[in-house]
Amino acid sequence: MTPVMGLDHVLGSSLGLGGPLGAPMAWLVIGLVVFALGGAILRDRRAGAIAWVRWIAVAGVLAILLVAPTRESAAPDEATRPSIVLMVDTSESMGIRDETIGREACSRWDALERTWLDPSTVTGLREAGDVRFVGVDARARSRALPDLLSEPPTGERSRLSRGVRALLSALADRGRDESGTTELVLLTDGIDTDAESLAALGDEALGAGVRVHGVVPGSDRGVPDVSVTLSPSADIVYAGQGTDLMVRVRQSGYDGRVARVVIREGGERGRVVYDRPVTLDKNTRVWAPINPERDPERPEEQVTLVEYVASVEPLEGEIDEENNVRRTFVRVTEEQIRVCVFEASPYWDTKFFVQALRDDPQVELTVVHSLGSEFVAGRREPRMHVVRYVPDAVASYEERIDEAPLEEDRLNEFDVIVLGKGAELFFPSMDAARLARFVTERGGSLVFLRGAPVTGDDPGARRAREILEEISPVAWGEGVLPGGRLALTSEGRTQQALQFEHLASTEAALEDLPKVIATSVIEREKTLSVVWLRQDGGEGADADAPPAAIAHMNVGRGRTLAVLSDGMWRWAFLPASLGRSGRARCAGSRWAVSSCPASR
Repeated sequence: MTPVMGLDHVLGSSLGLGGPLGAPMAWLVIGLVVFALGGAILRDRRAGAIAWVRWIAVAGVLAILLVAPTRESAAPDEATRPSIVLMVDTSESMGIRDETIGREACSRWDALERTWLDPSTVTGLREAGDVRFVGVDARARSRALPDLLSEPPTGERSRLSRGVRALLSALADRGRDESGTTELVLLTDGIDTDAESLAALGDEALGAGVRVHGVVPGSDRGVPDVSVTLSPSADIVYAGQGTDLMVRVRQSGYDGRVARVVIREGGERGRVVYDRPVTLDKNTRVWAPINPERDPERPEEQVTLVEYVASVEPLEGEIDEENNVRRTFVRVTEEQIRVCVFEASPYWDTKFFVQALRDDPQVELTVVHSLGSEFVAGRREPRMHVVRYVPDAVASYEERIDEAPLEEDRLNEFDVIVLGKGAELFFPSMDAARLARFVTERGGSLVFLRGAPVTGDDPGARRAREILEEISPVAWGEGVLPGGRLALTSEGRTQQALQFEHLASTEAALEDLPKVIATSVIEREKTLSVVWLRQDGGEGADADAPPAAIAHMNVGRGRTLAVLSDGMWRWAFLPASLGRSGRARCAGSRWAVSSCPASR
């Protein structure tokens, strides 16, 4: 195993007073030497001041050499004891047998079990601090040590960066004593399913008062192995609507080799929907189109689960063949996702957002526009134009609605609510609390499509802004920054909503697409928010902290998304050479469709 950093500062013993001979013996020796020197000086009557000076110097040197100038450190009390978190990788790759204990070959997991997870080691750690254990594969969760050791590592994914980020968020929520520290020890082979770099979390960890240490089991030599991960572009699809499966093939020791990727629908013995040879590199991606259907034999069920299995034929010399097969599920429904858009100041971004959704057979869209306002019974009321787009077999048709869905029971009929500008016209003052409850209690999704949704400055508008800002991923500022290109963050790289195109990476797609016009100024990003895109460059932008362009946050039972950049509508006007990037028209629209429940 390869330790990246040690815990000497955590496990070190307290210093005590006394040199190599101990305090009592040291003082006895000094006393005898001083007595002997003094007697010699007294016997020699001719000795003068120089002899006395030498005697004092010798006594001082002896004191320095025999009595270490140390002080006794107080034992740490409960307030200053460090918190030691052992985050243990429980994914399948930890079962690879490329470690040794003495001369005995063993798996990476066995090596950890006999060293860092050994009871004697854990006892020593507990004497130094408060120890707890976290297992991490597809997600991170607290574990008791006996439970952790009773199960072999079988996780199909190893999302280390997500696990560390979740732990940092939990520590931030709980708060910490400034006099104490948190030591995070990562016991992992370092293979992250999402291909995220743990180094990028260093500054975030230090800012949270967490010091990170790594212990990496496994051979330094490349192990011949192929592993597969499988994920759908959308977890829920409308019956008859196509989607894609992404197969990611990682390998070591097989550069340039050809392997066959096979995807079956309905389990390992189901029908083949994809069968292609691929040339392996470090991280090979394959996109497979699928068209899942509902089970005709179970028409009473609103949702059908369709299983897909991806496999790569084993190659000669592979150390682990079990990770060559992965499965996933896609939910198929005939229920539309219900989306409602509120916009008081129509603009291009809203126009093209609506266009992106209204002809989608999976979406039932309602759009509420304000046509100004009027005073009714002494109260300012918006004059509204309400249209519902009902999906049909080919496109959609419009229905005029007399009354806007402003009451709480009407709002709760939707899965997604989208706010443009001027939201205070629809939800003034405490009426905005209906939107907050829609997210936190109903479990709905709320999109802030154009930055801060409240534009007024009267008391009702200010109160509405305060309520909505509590559930926003960011604290809104004033004004905008000049535009620039959008850059993908490590968190955004894993989001299905930002998988723009199969023929190029998301980074390459963003490089091809036009710059945004402007980005909203924000005061800060919330602790639990996750930024997917940032504006890279642009006049007035901080190079060390680029402004957020799209940020997401889970709130209560639901979630919110803030689209902070103006001008993504221009992606709809691409020349023919960039037509393949048209799916990137609006990340918010894809998020709305792919991330929200289609049925209750």
